[in-house]
Amino acid sequence: MIDEYFPLLESVGEDLERLENEIIDDPRRETIGAVHLVKRELLSVRRAIWPTREALNALLRDGPPLISENSTLHLRDVYDHTVQIIDFIAGCESA
Repeated sequence: MIDEYFPLLESVGEDLERLENEIIDDPRRETIGAVHLVKRELLSVRRAIWPTREALNALLRDGPPLISENSTLHLRDVYDHTVQIIDFIAGCESA
């Protein structure tokens, strides 16, 4: 489920880059509004993924002893992907 965010974010990042280039080439109010819309969408994604990251962190840190080593490795990988997603969003928001 988490990995499904990557293609979405790649597409949003491309849209944001295209819009920013449009602002440089031909600044229009509509383009600026579109940039703000994309950034609001990114904020929504961040709000959705943040609790997942926190839950995974808590599970890895304080998880029950019944979680196998293989499951722990998988959960750590998923946690790392949530961190990558949040970092990507932070980079887009600061642009």
